[in-house]
Amino acid sequence: MSKVDHSLQQREEITNYLQTLVQAHKRALLDDRDGGDLYQIRESISVCFDDLIQINDTLTSHNGILREEVERIKGARLEILDLSTKQIGLIRSREEWSTSDKMNKFRSDITPHSGNDGTVDNITIPLHYRGPMNKYIELVGASNTTLASQHDLQIGDLGKLDELTDERSPTDKSTMFSSLEYLQQAQLASDSDIKSLEATLESLKRDQSFIERELKRQIVLIQSRKDSISSDLEIVTATKRDLFQKLEIPMPSTEPSESVAKRLLNMVIKDESAEQQIHDVNDELSLAIEYIDMKVTALADQLKEFKDASSELLTQKELWAQCTHEVLSLEDDLKIKFSEHMGKPHSTELIINTIQSTIDNLEDIQKRCSTNVLSSLTGNEIATLKKACGILSEEVEGSMSSSVKTEEISPLGNFGDKNNNVRVALSTSQPEVSLQVDSLSSKTAHQTRSPVSPSLNEINRTAFRQKATRDKTD
Repeated sequence: MSKVDHSLQQREEITNYLQTLVQAHKRALLDDRDGGDLYQIRESISVCFDDLIQINDTLTSHNGILREEVERIKGARLEILDLSTKQIGLIRSREEWSTSDKMNKFRSDITPHSGNDGTVDNITIPLHYRGPMNKYIELVGASNTTLASQHDLQIGDLGKLDELTDERSPTDKSTMFSSLEYLQQAQLASDSDIKSLEATLESLKRDQSFIERELKRQIVLIQSRKDSISSDLEIVTATKRDLFQKLEIPMPSTEPSESVAKRLLNMVIKDESAEQQIHDVNDELSLAIEYIDMKVTALADQLKEFKDASSELLTQKELWAQCTHEVLSLEDDLKIKFSEHMGKPHSTELIINTIQSTIDNLEDIQKRCSTNVLSSLTGNEIATLKKACGILSEEVEGSMSSSVKTEEISPLGNFGDKNNNVRVALSTSQPEVSLQVDSLSSKTAHQTRSPVSPSLNEINRTAFRQKATRDKTD
């Protein structure tokens, strides 16, 4: 969970807790039991306002987490743009290093008898045997050679020589030795020419072997370069995916459980073209940028909303402080009036007037309340005071000729040691907001009530007792 989400969650929990305190405040005002809970609730409400103000300051200050979040997202936006650009560049680079298309194009442009530039290297081989061989054929005649099938003689067939010899075939000794000399020269020359051709062929084979080795080496180098680009592409893609997850950017084109390696493998299996992959990256980028811009706009709106709420929260805190001050001042004032005027004529009217003055002040505060929470809290206090005035007014009307009988006022309940943690038990799902009386800075300070100081609940109870006593006397 991000800092912003955590603060927003705290803000929501405290706001909900404040709503429960409004109801608890109303119940405590109507409760006839000791008033310790009421003071705790009032202080808890003050703590809630302080906590909300603190959270708002944390969110909206110059170095607040909302501004930090906006800057973080804007930085991530630039990083995603940069990563997408690298991704597209790597896809194109990998395509440029792909050998299959280029080899097919290369093979289609050449023939076995042409170089890759269309030129032919001719090899000139001198043949020395043809000269003496041709002289021999001219000397004996082609028909008297093995070129004619009937002259394919074997040893032992020399007896047939007379039958097969052409009339023009030389039979004298010198001619036959000359023909033998030509044949020997041709044989020696052909052996030499064959050796020369074999050497040339061997050279061609060595060249062929070299070409094959270099071809394999270059293919390995190219594939290695391509694999390196694929590895870089995988790293860039994984980094971008991590950013998407951190920013909670939804990517419908990819299954959540599908890894980057699996997706890249699927690209190879599906034989997606580079252009298709680039198209997918651009689509993904458009969705991400749109989502980020919407999120930045939403955060900017929240920042403005919370900045406006900060002044409103300060006003609520001040108005609530005024409200509690009015009520606590009233209780102090009533303590004095009970001790000084109880039993004297018109003491009840004096108390009613004192309470009514506080009601007027609270109603003026309520008019300045701009939230339902504060208006309800102030209204609860006003309603309780009006109820007390109503009861006392009935007492005045019923005992115009008699004095008000004083009773010992029960002291307020002690609501705990200031050093102890105070938590109002309202529900089982209240937020984890620890309220400690001795740590309430900038709040309405806890005021220890005097044992003779009456709470408003006690005023109501006293009025009821006085009325009941008067009814029995009558």
